[in-house]
Amino acid sequence: MNLMISRIVARSIVARFMPATTHAPVDTISYATNECALGRVLVARTVAGVCAILIGTAGDLEADLAARFSKAKLVTNAVKVHDDLAKVIRFVDRPAEGLDLPLDLRGTPFQWRVWEKLRAIPLGRTVTDYRWGVERKHELLRKEAMA
Repeated sequence: MNLMISRIVARSIVARFMPATTHAPVDTISYATNECALGRVLVARTVAGVCAILIGTAGDLEADLAARFSKAKLVTNAVKVHDDLAKVIRFVDRPAEGLDLPLDLRGTPFQWRVWEKLRAIPLGRTVTDYRWGVERKHELLRKEAMA
């Protein structure tokens, strides 16, 4: 996967981690969508960093984001998300270059362990149960093989 997170960002992510039972204030999440080699991509961010990267169709992406962040105020804002969205699209095209984004990750301790395992997958390695379909997984693997 080759997702790079700086140590400073990683420490701030851990500092912001809140167990699922804690009630957080309502966030404002800015998001934007664009086309990439795998289809439509949505990138969403809070003031702290990227909180979601989703792949699918336009209507499904927004519904997925709303379901994941049901208590947040969702705002389409291409200006705030522009740089992050460009980095994600560039990463899809050239995965060997890596992806360095400020992240605002929220999840249970189990989800954190899963994310750490996913980050440890070497570029070009195959794992099972890919969420966005076999066709997109094959396209990602093809691009990684060219790196």
